[in-house]
Amino acid sequence: MKIKNRFVQPFVPAALAAIALAGFAASAHAQISAPVVSVEFNRWGPQYSIGAGSAGLVPEGDWTLVTQNNNSGSVSNLVDSTGAATTVGCSFAAPGDDGMTQLGQTLPFATPDNALLAGGLTENSYNGPTGNIGNVTLSNIPYASYDLIIYLEGQAVVNDFNVTLSGGPAYTDVAFNTGDWTASPVVYTPITASGGTGNYVEYSNLTGASQTFTWNADWDNSYSQDGGVTGFQIVSTGAVPEPATWATALCGLGMLLGFRKFRGRKA
Repeated sequence: MKIKNRFVQPFVPAALAAIALAGFAASAHAQISAPVVSVEFNRWGPQYSIGAGSAGLVPEGDWTLVTQNNNSGSVSNLVDSTGAATTVGCSFAAPGDDGMTQLGQTLPFATPDNALLAGGLTENSYNGPTGNIGNVTLSNIPYASYDLIIYLEGQAVVNDFNVTLSGGPAYTDVAFNTGDWTASPVVYTPITASGGTGNYVEYSNLTGASQTFTWNADWDNSYSQDGGVTGFQIVSTGAVPEPATWATALCGLGMLLGFRKFRGRKA
């Protein structure tokens, strides 16, 4: 019996430690869905909005609807994908004639994604000079790191729309995917370089509590070329281990400590 214990006992704590380490290793890969803060710009109210549906490149249903029909505004305590209020605030200035535009006006929209891309902030002044610059400032972002997705849409294929994140890369002379508010299903196409074509740009692994992005167009004064920023998402990229993986790790540690205590009593 003593010979058996001599060979078995050294492996028991090793096995329990392995269980604990496996739990921690799993926690590095399994994560809870990261919080997402989503905002939709829409000129004409809830009937033209995403509503209770799920939309976006990172699909979720808790979108904050901003409907100010003027050239500037602000909102605070934006909700995240759990429905909880956050500290995130948003202010905007859109120097177009109406501040906001509504590109798609035929109800009902086929999907919430169509609604997301059907209206937004515009900087175009078709009764005045071109070259206006619109901007959105995000403040009090609580995440250590995050991605910022900016949705774009326009009424014409143009090759002179510009999006710039303060302190980040600029996407210049880009073109819209037009008509996405009628396409079914919506295909989200990234603009990854200047001169590209798509319906969103993404800035990854950002840090800092505030960000400002601007947009402007070099096209002529034409209502048919109206367009701009339809919304954005802030996606936290911090890892949050799932409860099950923490439970595995803690169980292994508890068993290891219990075994050591048992051996101490036996000694």
